[in-house]
Amino acid sequence: MGTALSGRGRRKGGRSKIKKYKRATWLGRRAKDTDQIQDEIEKSEVTGVPADKFEYDDELPGGGQFFCVETGKHFADAKALADHKKS
Repeated sequence: MGTALSGRGRRKGGRSKIKKYKRATWLGRRAKDTDQIQDEIEKSEVTGVPADKFEYDDELPGGGQFFCVETGKHFADAKALADHKKS
């Protein structure tokens, strides 16, 4: 006697058919597009300010100091950024 879940919590794939949930999670994790990154690089060349220089921000990984311009991602430290650039 019991339910199909039998006390194990939520069923696996319970949100698989909810379109709003899928769209919200996809948009929340989406990386920058290639054209956006290229525009940032061109803008930095015109202005003379490097695209990878950010003011310290507690919300970003590594305080926003370790940024890969080509992929548009922040890293926690210089080693992680160097490892990323190798691949």
